Amino acid sequence: MEKDILLAIHSQATPLLDAVVPMVTALAEPVFVGAFAVAIGLVYAYRRKWAWAVLWLGGVAGAGAIAYGLKHIVARPRPELWERLAETGYSLPSGHAVASMAVALCVAAMLWRTKWRRLAVVLGSLYVLLIGFTRLYLGVHYPTDIMAGWLLSAAWVGLVVIVVQQIRKHKILDI
Repeated sequence: MEKDILLAIHSQATPLLDAVVPMVTALAEPVFVGAFAVAIGLVYAYRRKWAWAVLWLGGVAGAGAIAYGLKHIVARPRPELWERLAETGYSLPSGHAVASMAVALCVAAMLWRTKWRRLAVVLGSLYVLLIGFTRLYLGVHYPTDIMAGWLLSAAWVGLVVIVVQQIRKHKILDI
């Protein structure tokens, strides 16, 4: 079933998509997203905005670290259905799916009590879905790799948001 989905997506390949999709998928490169999250977290820590520092460092960087470890425990090989970009490492969970979902959820959490909440949810959802599609289009993940990455990230960032709420509620840190 998963192979059929990948083959159906691949059957829609065009030279334009072949050129654009790798650029789009780079928007969720786990190493860059992780570095970005650490940088944002450190900026918030420097400004003594501890809740946001915990959210970015714990949420995005933490989800990435968990995904990296889980990849090596599960050790699922990548699909080999057609010639594709050279992609190293294991397939489950998708690091790009984890990274995109973590970023989208952290942004949504930060903007939840503002007028920007809906925009954050809509743009975040589009970003997450687009990145997931690119990973399937490139043939480097099975659909379950993407879903596992999204679920892992949602569960982890949800836990981090609860911790941040508790930090704020109980004034554990001077926020």
